[in-house]
Amino acid sequence: MLYALDLLSMESFHKHAEINVFLGFLPFSLGSLTWKVIYILLVDYLMRELVFS
Repeated sequence: MLYALDLLSMESFHKHAEINVFLGFLPFSLGSLTWKVIYILLVDYLMRELVFS
């Protein structure tokens, strides 16, 4: 059980790393509010995918 949780957290970490790298390459010319909304939606989507998958 702990092993499975460890694998899940590692997978989560890698997904977040990929997302953060992707976000790092997006142009920062977007309005900061738009940026925050996009980021929040992405994180929310990721969390749901991880929890319900």
